[in-house]
Formats: sequence, structure tokens, C-alpha cells
Amino acid sequence: MRNKLEENEKKILINVEDDETRIAVVENSTLDNLYIEQTHRTQILGNIYFGKVVKVQPSFQAAFVNYGADRHGFLAISDINSQLFKPNRATRGRPSINQLLKSGQEIMVQVIKDEVGHKGATLSTNISLPGRFLVFMPDSERGGVSRKIEDEEQRARLKHLLKGLGSEDASAIIRTAGVDRSLSELKRDFMNLRRIWNQIKEKFEEFEKPGLIYQEEEATTRMIRDYFTEEVAQVVIDDANAFQRTLEFFQSNMPSQQNRLQLYLGEKTLFASYGIEAQVECLYRNHVPLPSGGSLV
Repeated sequence: MRNKLEENEKKILINVEDDETRIAVVENSTLDNLYIEQTHRTQILGNIYFGKVVKVQPSFQAAFVNYGADRHGFLAISDINSQLFKPNRATRGRPSINQLLKSGQEIMVQVIKDEVGHKGATLSTNISLPGRFLVFMPDSERGGVSRKIEDEEQRARLKHLLKGLGSEDASAIIRTAGVDRSLSELKRDFMNLRRIWNQIKEKFEEFEKPGLIYQEEEATTRMIRDYFTEEVAQVVIDDANAFQRTLEFFQSNMPSQQNRLQLYLGEKTLFASYGIEAQVECLYRNHVPLPSGGSLV
């Protein structure tokens, strides 16, 4: 049942089917963002792995890494954390790939781009762990404020708060969801992410062969973490299991907001009930109808 009163509110709608999960961000009754994850396809983006360098390619300044998948991952020199991998001999200027890595070397890597066709995943040694309000970056000095936060006064205030986190071996980027948060809230998120990072480091030391160390959140939880802000009036889910997982995430991370979560039990499909199924279908058409009667090709 669609509530007309909600038409000018921002909502996140989560439709779970056997073969895919569709997540829509809707504002003013208009589809603003759509994310689709295939259920049969294993999600690896954001995962962290124990890897071994298979081959170093000086000709294009990159290396191939066995991280436990069928295809080796691709690691470009630009995605190597220079603070972790020092040149193996004195050099002037930027070091080359064969001065940083060697065949058989054990490294921790994160997938930053999924496999495409016959190409393996793109990897990075610049690890990042997203939380509710921060992105935690160990062994990095690249902290700051999300570019999406444009107000200069807000940016200055948040940069000041970042200094209060007080860490020499890690940095963080404040996300848009962290704009109005206090230092204590940011610290809580930072310390939780640091705890996760310490667990990842411990697991890395235990590994002897390439494999998964840390699994990124599943689609529903990930989208709530990344897209839920004070502006979102409702999160509506049409699957009981996904609803329960999301409820647990709310209870752990933002208990005061769990009243915005709703399980949809209507007869119509969720997207049809909220009037966006036709908008989704338009994304797959060659011709998009316009209110004037014309269409875009």
C-alpha cells in the first residue's frame, strides 16, 4: 500500500528475489539510484586476501598476484602503498615495480575492481575499511573529508575533529553520514574499524597460502551503511531474512533509527507499490518516453 504522504521523502527500497537483490534510492517519488547484485555471482569487491606475487612485469610496472581465485589479480604500481613497500635498494625518484615486489612475496591485497570478462580482478595494497561515519585507512596519511561534503565551514570543523582521533599509524576519511556527528561518535566508529583491522592482521599472519581474510558486507547491509543518512525517512524491505539482518545492523550501529525500518508485506511487488518499477524498466529500454509524448533514444 503506497502512502501519498511519503512522496516527497527519501527512501531506500530493497527487493530480494531468488536470483538477484535490487536496491533503489528514491527521492520525490523518483528513482535516484539503483543497485543490482546477482545472487548466483560471488561478490569480491572490497574483500581482503592473503596473496602471493606470481610475476612482476617491469614493462608495464605491475605484478600478477595469486589471491586464491581462478584468475590472478592485477596489481599496478600506483596501487601499492609506498609506506609499506620500501625499495629494496637505494634509488632516486620513484621506485620501479621490481624494486618493490618480487616473485613469491606474500602481501595483503584488497579487490578494488571486480573481474571483467577474461580479466582478473584489480588489486591494491592500500587497504580501506568503510564504517558508518568513516573510512579507516591503515598505514596511510591520506585522511580527510569526503569530497561530497562541499560546505567549507563543515569541512574545516570535520578536519579539526579528525585530529582528535589521534592515530599515528592510520588515517580516516569522514563520510557524508558523519557530517553532524560528535567526536565521541567518530571515535567509536574509528575504534571499531581499528578492532576489525587488528583481527585482519592477525589472520594474515596465520595464513600460509592465498585465500580470503576478510569478507565485505553483503549487499543489503552494505547499501544501508553507505547510503543511509538522516535524510532517509524509510528503509523498506520485502524479505524477512534480509529485514532481520538489516535490523541487527541498525541495532548495533544506530539503534535510535531502527523505527525507520519496515518489512513490506503487500500483495503488489515492492517496486510496483512505490511506483518505480516502470522507471527501472526504462533503464533497459532503447526509447524512454517523455511526459510531452516524445521519447529519448
